[in-house]
Amino acid sequence: MLGSRASAASRSAFDLLFLLRGWQTSEICQKPVGLGTRGCLATAFAAGDAQAADALFSYDAVYMDRGLRARVLGKLAIGKYLSRTLANLPYGKGAKLVHVVGSDQGGGYEWTNADASVKRGIISIELNGAGQIERLDSTWDNGVMSDTELQPLVLQSIEK
Repeated sequence: MLGSRASAASRSAFDLLFLLRGWQTSEICQKPVGLGTRGCLATAFAAGDAQAADALFSYDAVYMDRGLRARVLGKLAIGKYLSRTLANLPYGKGAKLVHVVGSDQGGGYEWTNADASVKRGIISIELNGAGQIERLDSTWDNGVMSDTELQPLVLQSIEK
């Protein structure tokens, strides 16, 4: 659990960043208050938690993954897409938050992932008035991936 209740030994660098900046996490959604939806999305992606990430999207959201050249329309389809792909996407499990920009209307963040062949990329989001994600654009360089790494991701991105 993030926030002030976690023991000092179990705190990650992400947790410590929240504490140093005076941010807290919401008990209800584990959402970093200081970073808003962007921080919550980064946390869910890094944990490989497709369900938590899906909860942040509006019902009519658009999800663009430019590295895979995939466009996913609507909350239901986005949830299924994330369930199939998030564990293997370079901005998914194990990704680290580097830099965050934005406001209540949206913004984005830069990520790195030492465990993936793609080491860095960016995610931008547009929010509605309720703070839900209306549009997400993920940009990363798929050119550094081998065909054997990229082909399974492309296949996972296709809804059957």
